[in-house]
Amino acid sequence: MELVKLSTTTLHNLESGQFIVRYFSDFNSLTISPSFDPEFEAIHQDLQQQSTTYNLALAQVAAQQESIMLLDLDQKRDKKKM
Repeated sequence: MELVKLSTTTLHNLESGQFIVRYFSDFNSLTISPSFDPEFEAIHQDLQQQSTTYNLALAQVAAQQESIMLLDLDQKRDKKKM
């Protein structure tokens, strides 16, 4: 398996969210416990707690983007009626 360097500063919101989801799914498939390292366990638990809020925020961003798109389509439709 070849490791690829990941630049987390260039990830978009949705990519960051998917990265977090993938991390948890991959980690949960392993047979190890995060308690093997107290520092790792603290970071892991903190990320779990924050991910719920992060997912809710991503949903708001997606809804806002969808609203903007619908408003644009609505304006185009109104211009066609004239």
